[in-house]
Amino acid sequence: ISINRGTDLSVTVQLNPGEYAGTNVDWWVVARANSSWFYLDSSRQWTQFDGVLSNCVPAYQGALFDLPETEVLNYAGLPDGSCAFWFAVDYPLDGILDINGMILVDSVSVAVQ
Repeated sequence: ISINRGTDLSVTVQLNPGEYAGTNVDWWVVARANSSWFYLDSSRQWTQFDGVLSNCVPAYQGALFDLPETEVLNYAGLPDGSCAFWFAVDYPLDGILDINGMILVDSVSVAVQ
């Protein structure tokens, strides 16, 4: 999507786990704004990623369940450039973001002008 600088941006996530309901996994919400990376931690705070993957913590750890549409960001004033947001679920529940393992990801890209 494209938005104008200063426009409110709302990012939501939603999940229907189907037959995988109850499976214990790590849930991740990650964002990139130009060259900076951020993750949503378990207290729903955005934290800047320091480049050490093991320092990134999941937004939630536990059983998959029907997650209704849930806002994870509502922000105005993103800088010009590009942003991207990822919602990911990886298995097994171990607190490690394993992008080469069993992971399901959905994303949205935002161009700010």
